[in-house]
Amino acid sequence: MNLMKKNGKRFSALALSAAMILNMVPADNIYAATKKSKAVVSVTVKNVKGKTLVLKKGKTFKLKVKVKTSGKVSKKVKFKSSAPKVVKVSKKGKIKALKNGKAKITITSVANKKKKVTLKIVVGTPVKKVVLDKTILSGKVGEKLKVQATVTPKKASVKKVKFSSSDKKIVTVDNKGNITLIGKGEAKVTATAMDGHGKKAEALVTVVENKSDDSKNNGKTDDKKSDESQLSYKGYELKWEDEFNGKELNRNDWNVELHEPGWVNSEWQEYVDSEENIYVKDGVLHLVPVKKTVGEGENAKTTYTSGRVNTQGKHDFKYGMFEATLKVPTGKGYLPAFWMMPTDENLYGQWPKCGEIDCMEVMGQDTSKLYGTLHYGEPHAEQQNTYVTAAGEKDFAEEFHKFSVEWEPDHITWYVDGVKYHEVTDWFTAAEGSDELTFPAPFDQDFYVILNLAIGGSWVGYPDDKTPFENNDFEIDNVKIYQKDAAYYAEKEANVTKPEKEVIIREPDEEGNYVVNGSFAKDINADTDFELHLEADTSKSTYDIKNNTIKIYPSAEGEVTYAVQLKQPHIPLYHGAEYTLTYDAYAANDRTMIVDIEGPDRNWKRYFNDTTVELTRNKKTYKHKFTMNDKFDANGCLEFNLGAQGSTAPVTISNVKLKITGGEIIDDSKIKEVRPDGNYVYNGKFEEGTGRLKYWEISDEESDAVSVTNVNNVRELKVVAPEGISEENPFIIKQSGLPLTEGKYRLSFDAYKENATEGDTSLEINLDGKSYGGELKSELSTYEYKFEYLEKDGGDGNSKDLYIVITAPGTYYIDNITVNEDAMIKNGSFNAEKSGFNEGFYGESNCAAVVDNQKEDHAYSIDIYDTGAEDWNIQLMQEGITLEKDKWYKFTLKAKSNLERDISVALDGCEDSNWACYNGDSNKIMHLDGQNEWQDYEVVFKMTGETDSTSRLSISMGAVNSTRITDLHRIFIDDISLVETEAVETEDVEAGVNFLVNPTFAGENPMDGWVDTIANWGSDGATAEATKSYDDGTITYDITNVGNEDWHVQLKQNDLSLKAGNTYEVSFKIKSSVDRVIKTGVMSAAYKWYGGSDVTCNANEEQTVTFTFTMDGDDPTAFFYVSMGKIADVDTPAGIIALSDFSIIKK
Repeated sequence: MNLMKKNGKRFSALALSAAMILNMVPADNIYAATKKSKAVVSVTVKNVKGKTLVLKKGKTFKLKVKVKTSGKVSKKVKFKSSAPKVVKVSKKGKIKALKNGKAKITITSVANKKKKVTLKIVVGTPVKKVVLDKTILSGKVGEKLKVQATVTPKKASVKKVKFSSSDKKIVTVDNKGNITLIGKGEAKVTATAMDGHGKKAEALVTVVENKSDDSKNNGKTDDKKSDESQLSYKGYELKWEDEFNGKELNRNDWNVELHEPGWVNSEWQEYVDSEENIYVKDGVLHLVPVKKTVGEGENAKTTYTSGRVNTQGKHDFKYGMFEATLKVPTGKGYLPAFWMMPTDENLYGQWPKCGEIDCMEVMGQDTSKLYGTLHYGEPHAEQQNTYVTAAGEKDFAEEFHKFSVEWEPDHITWYVDGVKYHEVTDWFTAAEGSDELTFPAPFDQDFYVILNLAIGGSWVGYPDDKTPFENNDFEIDNVKIYQKDAAYYAEKEANVTKPEKEVIIREPDEEGNYVVNGSFAKDINADTDFELHLEADTSKSTYDIKNNTIKIYPSAEGEVTYAVQLKQPHIPLYHGAEYTLTYDAYAANDRTMIVDIEGPDRNWKRYFNDTTVELTRNKKTYKHKFTMNDKFDANGCLEFNLGAQGSTAPVTISNVKLKITGGEIIDDSKIKEVRPDGNYVYNGKFEEGTGRLKYWEISDEESDAVSVTNVNNVRELKVVAPEGISEENPFIIKQSGLPLTEGKYRLSFDAYKENATEGDTSLEINLDGKSYGGELKSELSTYEYKFEYLEKDGGDGNSKDLYIVITAPGTYYIDNITVNEDAMIKNGSFNAEKSGFNEGFYGESNCAAVVDNQKEDHAYSIDIYDTGAEDWNIQLMQEGITLEKDKWYKFTLKAKSNLERDISVALDGCEDSNWACYNGDSNKIMHLDGQNEWQDYEVVFKMTGETDSTSRLSISMGAVNSTRITDLHRIFIDDISLVETEAVETEDVEAGVNFLVNPTFAGENPMDGWVDTIANWGSDGATAEATKSYDDGTITYDITNVGNEDWHVQLKQNDLSLKAGNTYEVSFKIKSSVDRVIKTGVMSAAYKWYGGSDVTCNANEEQTVTFTFTMDGDDPTAFFYVSMGKIADVDTPAGIIALSDFSIIKK
């Protein structure tokens, strides 16, 4: 298929279709149409706000024109530019800004040249953002207010804005921002930039009645009531609340979390489920800190417990008003919190990628100061603000206060007692090294509420001898959640865009120095150069500027190195550049100082590592060199740290310089490399960029047919291919330049088509000149292919381009396009979170799993509260693994647990292969010693069954070996690998020697060498019941229910080593108390039949069963079995069966 000829063929096809339609219109219809009134009413431009449009030089813009007509008349228009050398326009209305200047684009109706519209084009700088000096206003009817608007950047070509009111019965506004309050209610005042792009900002205005009795207050106002007007409940409906009016915590609403000490943030407390720590009384929930000391002197041990509850899975919400009325404990080391986390922490990835909303945090040592914080990333970023109670106002420990967070797609706002103190309108999420996902991710998913009281931690510090533990609870009076109409949020989410920040990149001075005021010729200024950062425990530290030096006087050492820190941000660091940092420094007494350069916007990543400098009383020049090995960062931060280094000696610093002295600057925009999740396709999940279509190239003519769905956070590329699409005239979406190198790869994608018919193959992926596709279904199907990429002679640049090709009209959905290296286990390192894996949590199991990249290097982590009754009640799985007949494989993983237990590891077939365990039943069990240290699992096996492309890895963590565990524990799994390996020599046995293990059921463990199944899990007829006993070499089963399958009662021995060409004889004795049939045989782990028989038993008659078989190939993992469950198509009564004298010998 020649993809480059597409446009010409489409034009021809459409022209031919139009001609055919015209020729088919009956003459009388043409005549009738001419009798109707025909006219062009108006011509308008739909996608430009106003009559001016500002474009950057080199940018293009497709005009969308609407022609309103009466009757059947042509809607065609012509486009003309008054200055084609400044702005040119195509016949289809695509304009391109060629050079700075101005031009007029005239759009004229072809049917009526008097009907036209003119658009002024300015080639210059568009507005990126509109900012209002106030976003919340309030007043009384009749009053006048004013709001001022500014645009960024300052050099925008058109700075004018237009003001409008959402309800003129409540407020009116003129074009200077003067607001008149007309009537009671709420209205929005909007300032819209007039440069054509429609950037805007909104202010909410609340108007109250001007009551005549206000004079009774003698001119005084109630500040608290006035402040409360900032928080509006208009449009909200109460969705859920808990007033804690019961006698105990309602477990239908709340979960109680259990965590060991040090679980996060180096906290001291253990979270427990105890009435001592969690109780309800008089309409208040109490979370209680408890300190206990056991023993005396050196043997004394102190423990701390507390309470933590959440609504996960019981009350989860996306968007709304979240409120709690609370009173906090007082004392150093306490950190009570009201906060929210996402219900599905792996939708965007583990913290911080998933997002976190901290509605309220108050440190026990300063209960007048409130923190509201938003966490997101990756790398981790946060936006935090504080509120401090006023003098004379009761603080957060002295009385109850109401804490509220309003969360909408375009903002998250924090209030205390109705007073707004923090708002965030921009955030992001991304895997490290990847692009940001489409805004408002990650805050566009369900979150749940958490209430907890932490004792100690890396941020709050730790309790001291003065910290009280009696009558010092975290008290929760109520929790309430309100929401607006779902349609309101849906519309807002669909139209929201992330505010654009203007990034100003600092230029060096004439000497090449990037440090501002490094000579300390003037006082430091945190807004333009240096800032002296102090923690609470060093807040009395001071400095002075004298003789071109800064001298810092630490008041205390502090608990962290940055407790006293001189820093300068906004230093540009260019990828590949070599930097040299120099400065002069000395101290009043010998001491150390730690110097670094880091990225505060990238989780404080060090670009120049912490370097300890030995300072003396003599001034010395220090010099450090480093290379910026990360992508460009416009906000590098130079830091001199004086805290927590055993000294408070003053330090003098001067003559600070940072210059580029070598290296080669790398243009990051030209680097395209494999994604962190191993995918060579960018944005293959359609969740990045504008419209979630970043990196995908779509022609202007086809853009209206392409969108990305977003239903419950499920995103799929949707293509509505119009009539006229065919193999000769395909619909194409392209991604250029996959970063492929020579090697073997797997291509996979999900797709379906509405109303697909049998044999429909009208969608394919084209890569490296090859097409990949299959028969489309009406339900989502996965398509997977292997290919090898070889560099082409001459370097064919197009060979790395990927095309989505559609060759027939219809509605198509595509998702999860991946090109990965050809590994048998996908994402076994969990670097791509849980991608490639499925989880199964069934029955009565209770667990929560994430991929831990905080304490581990991307390891699967699962907290298990209850395993459930069966091993498969908790499973981690990966499907679609291809195992080829007679090939040998090595399977490895590592795992650890903080509780001694077993897990089951199986590579098995699907139902068609009777769930065969290809790696051998005896190799399934991995014993974890409970020491929380990594243990290795390895098995080498031969695929003895037919080739299976649907094999499944299943790691079972439920009640393995029928052992149910209800103690909370955590399992980690990582580095899962499956590779082909060399054949292992199958061990031969001596002829005539019984090689069964423990054939007489002797010893302390009579089942040593054997396994059995008594299937009783209550589903699929698995209701078998039996007991077993041993006596003098005989095993006896007393079967009271045979179940529904022959294997529902079964005795088995695994890992029989059988050699090709050998003949084996199996023999044993059996006696049944009833007439019945049993099955016996020898099979491969993949259930390949080697030999056996159905045995008819007569009641109370002992008989010897014997059969022989000859091997046609080696098998080191065969198994022998006796099945005593329900035999198909045969009456199978319950009864007693005795088995003895087992032997298998080589003839």
